[in-house]
Amino acid sequence: MKRVNYHNTAESVELGDIIQTRVFFIRRQGVVTYVPGVSKKQNTLEYNGLSWVAIKDDRGSYMSALVDPDTGYLDKKIIFIRRGEPQGMPEEDPFVEPGEIEDDFGVSKER
Repeated sequence: MKRVNYHNTAESVELGDIIQTRVFFIRRQGVVTYVPGVSKKQNTLEYNGLSWVAIKDDRGSYMSALVDPDTGYLDKKIIFIRRGEPQGMPEEDPFVEPGEIEDDFGVSKER
């Protein structure tokens, strides 16, 4: 797997990085909690040849940012601020809603 970098930089994405992003024109700070190829693999963040970086924002919510499969860059909305203390993902996957089940093809609704 390619190393994940911030948009058009040689700065690699690492666990614990403090970042800034925009969500509907609102600036948010967050902490990187999952990096493909670095963190223990999560099926909800790496599948079908695509991968995402997980970010815990300043409100405690999780969001994901797609890693460009060709370049290994994150979207330009994700701005590196500084290195921080590494934080991992919680035991329960925050990207799986209650009532959903994981299968070999990703996540699907429980029947």
